Amino acid sequence: MFKNSQIYILTYNLIRVIPLPMLNSKTNVYKYLLPNLLETQRKSFCWFLELGFMQELDNFFNIRDDRDELELKLFSKFLTIRQPRYALSEAIRRDNTYSVQAYTRGQLIYLNDLNQTTDKEILICDIPLMTNEGTFLVNGVKRSIISQIVRSPGIYYKTEIDKQRVLYYTAVLISNRGA
Repeated sequence: MFKNSQIYILTYNLIRVIPLPMLNSKTNVYKYLLPNLLETQRKSFCWFLELGFMQELDNFFNIRDDRDELELKLFSKFLTIRQPRYALSEAIRRDNTYSVQAYTRGQLIYLNDLNQTTDKEILICDIPLMTNEGTFLVNGVKRSIISQIVRSPGIYYKTEIDKQRVLYYTAVLISNRGA
């Protein structure tokens, strides 16, 4: 059937052309085709939501205030991700972000009085959800590249140390419209 045809195989960023007669009839031709990259991206994002986010939360050290009076502990084992506020179609209609909220248990410790602690559930962040097409809906606009999400409208704070080892804080305001 494929006697004079050729098949293109992508391996390690090189494309090789292999005549099909070299493949025997028992070889599955589909294993030589390109992988479903969208499925790979979706699996990776699901792994991040189920395990990766929790692992990153484990990497956080306790947070102390500058006067060493308070310490905040975050517990990843109590991480919960709530249902999206709006369904995807409703988020598109309202020009909202299709996202979920991540909560965890936090413990505020008063270092001057170790017997006094406060435990509460804390909202950590909103995580945009990936749609079936592999895109993210941010403020009603479909985004497909992570750098597009990072540049979404809002205020972004950053801490840097200059050459004199002085700590300074900056904020970048990215407007919803205009430059």
